Amino acid sequence: MIKSVGKIIRECREKQGLTIEKLAERAEVSDSYISRLERNNIANARVAKLADVANALGLDLADLFTDSKLDDPYTIELLKCLKEIPENKRQDISKSILKILKYHK
Repeated sequence: MIKSVGKIIRECREKQGLTIEKLAERAEVSDSYISRLERNNIANARVAKLADVANALGLDLADLFTDSKLDDPYTIELLKCLKEIPENKRQDISKSILKILKYHK
């Protein structure tokens, strides 16, 4: 699981145009901690620190532990946007997205 966490952090950081140093500053952790996370070099990462990093990226902690088929930054952003929409509107938008996907198959 930690492998996908590092990948998600790196891809989201890069998508936002953040350096390791800037992300570390936002998350109030060391540069080396972010670097080790991205390289999957932390065996026992603390949940609180992971939450700080996720929050600094505008993510929920749960977003770091998503299915590896859904862990690219654009899919994570789409899912986050859908979560923030009221349920009745979310259903309509989801139906529209599904129609688009079916059309492009």
